Amino acid sequence: MKKILLSLLLLGSTASVFADTCCPEDCCPIDPCALRADSCECVASSQTYFNVHPHFQYHSPEHVAGFRQDRLFARDEGRGGALDVVLFGSRSTNSDDLARYFTPFCKKTLLVSEDRFSPARADIDPQHFRIISQSDPYEGRICFEARQSVIGLGFHYSQRFAWDEEEGKGWYVDISTPLTRVKNRLCLREFITQESTALEITGQTTFNNMTDAFKNPDWKYGKICQSKPCDADCNVDCNTDCDDCGVCESKMKRTRLADIQAGLGRIWMMDEKCHLSSYVGVLIPTGNTPKAELVFEAVVGHGGHSGVLFGSEGGYRLWANDTGDRRLDVEWAVNSLYLGSKCQKRSFDLKGKPWSRYLEVYANKAQAEQANSLSGDQNVFLATPGINVFTQDVNVTPGWSFNISSAFVFTSASGFQGEIGWNRYCRRQECVRLACQWIEGPAIKCPSGDGATSILRDIRPNSALASADCNGISDYEQRIIKESDLDLASAAHPCVLAHSFHGSIGKRWDEREYPLHVHVGGAYESASKSNTALSRWTLWGKFGFAF
Repeated sequence: MKKILLSLLLLGSTASVFADTCCPEDCCPIDPCALRADSCECVASSQTYFNVHPHFQYHSPEHVAGFRQDRLFARDEGRGGALDVVLFGSRSTNSDDLARYFTPFCKKTLLVSEDRFSPARADIDPQHFRIISQSDPYEGRICFEARQSVIGLGFHYSQRFAWDEEEGKGWYVDISTPLTRVKNRLCLREFITQESTALEITGQTTFNNMTDAFKNPDWKYGKICQSKPCDADCNVDCNTDCDDCGVCESKMKRTRLADIQAGLGRIWMMDEKCHLSSYVGVLIPTGNTPKAELVFEAVVGHGGHSGVLFGSEGGYRLWANDTGDRRLDVEWAVNSLYLGSKCQKRSFDLKGKPWSRYLEVYANKAQAEQANSLSGDQNVFLATPGINVFTQDVNVTPGWSFNISSAFVFTSASGFQGEIGWNRYCRRQECVRLACQWIEGPAIKCPSGDGATSILRDIRPNSALASADCNGISDYEQRIIKESDLDLASAAHPCVLAHSFHGSIGKRWDEREYPLHVHVGGAYESASKSNTALSRWTLWGKFGFAF
């Protein structure tokens, strides 16, 4: 028991590894080489939702290492049951790749400038974000750093029944679930090159900088709350929470039961040298459903999707010494999961217009006519935030995913057990479709206002081009956004192929009345250069017993 307590204390001492830090020292680099990724590093950009593969799924390293079906037979003349309790934690890496997943043009750093101030090199027109200057135009750089940390406590129970000793066959039930805390950080850093004072417009909210603009109270969706301004020396602490914590903080951190997996299986073979089994089961959703209010919001589990699963597992003895007190086995397992459709809130862009979800639009012709009837600044700047228009209820179908694991396991008569393994996870691209028919009416607002619309304007400061394309109220119906203009792929997580390598060591006390086991281990998961999967470290410690 002392060894068990010592193992758990050692695991607890690693808590600092999962501290919620964000943003390295470099802030919004000017070096052009730091602004771009190659074609492999940036498979996806301008996406609105990141679907993270949850922890403690069937045959994931922290789930299977040190706890396989042999534990159902560890107690002589026992009841054939075993319980595993796992404390695990993870921390994401490759923050730049994750940031590029959300930003347009595959850039970590975006140049923000008004049209008449160096427009040729700018990525973002600040007017879309209600940065409207009185005199000197705004110019600055913004960059993003993204992190996720997870701490969880998993429970895995397995029980055999209807066992035939002569045939070495029987049935079993298996159920597992983790209580998980997911904490996301999306830090926005801003370096202002040219300060400006916002123009005060009656009935319109305006801002002096992008940091405040992403907290726009008029936005219902797509906000970034973990953000801090950055001085000329880039001295800013993104490790602290945002100024307006409260609601933002609660939605960037979630603690819930992260879905329940339950299976019914058949053991086809079980002896000293090999074993083989298969199973079918269900995934019962208990996590939260994304609401799209914040970028990279915390989601526990599979986003509210229910599913069916099936798979198989087996093993074979590769080697044993003459006395049989040391042996090497190979273990493998395959799990297939199908997740059904679920209605969620998702934001999306227009086709060929990255980040167009943040464009200024007229919600309908009535608003365009209202702008046309006003005078002065209200005529020019009356608009609806595009993020409120381009966030809708959608039906999301993740479909199939596959988890394949293999490991070499060394066991000695003293109870020592160590293993190294390789896990492959793949998932198809999500299918996203509107839950209701698109209601035609919104149109992209022209920079000049006056109720005029444009089909060429995008998130860049292209006022000259957009103004040349501006048409008045009489042509409004020809400029409205059609359902065919919506880029629903920007709301869907792309396909994923990720690999993880793990190692684990532990100790078994099978001579006890109720055999015990303790294991500690770690894994690193990566999608190589692709930014569609979360690269992360995972550590765990587990203990359990057979009865």
